[in-house]
Amino acid sequence: MAAFTKTATLTAGNAGTLDMLARGEIAIGPVWVDMFYSWQANGQLPPEFRLVLAAPGMPGQPMHYVIPARAPHGDLARAFIELATSPEVQAESIVKRFNWYPGIDTRHVEAALPPETRARLFTDVAPEDLAIRGKPFPIAPYNNAILEAHERHLAQ
Repeated sequence: MAAFTKTATLTAGNAGTLDMLARGEIAIGPVWVDMFYSWQANGQLPPEFRLVLAAPGMPGQPMHYVIPARAPHGDLARAFIELATSPEVQAESIVKRFNWYPGIDTRHVEAALPPETRARLFTDVAPEDLAIRGKPFPIAPYNNAILEAHERHLAQ
């Protein structure tokens, strides 16, 4: 870790990473796709900046809905989930409106996407890349690994 931090810059989260990229202070950094494309659309990032989803992949977020076994309105919850995960809602609300990759397999969403939205979000990271390299966030193990690495770094 000590050698890594000699050549790496720890940024102040996603906005901090995007700021430093925009100012040329760093050359590469992990960013959330939605903010990246929103900042690019607002002119805060140069249009020539590109996203890469490198092998073996990066964790994103958990994309799960959970209905408690004794939910008083389980049928309504199920109907909401079916609506929220429909290709049409994913295309319009998640991809087009919020610049995010869909929470369902992209192959089911592509037909509902306007060509300009598809071109914007899937030029650098293709749906095939997401299918292979898009990883769910293993929240507890990931958080524990970060804490342990930080504690080891502080102990040095």
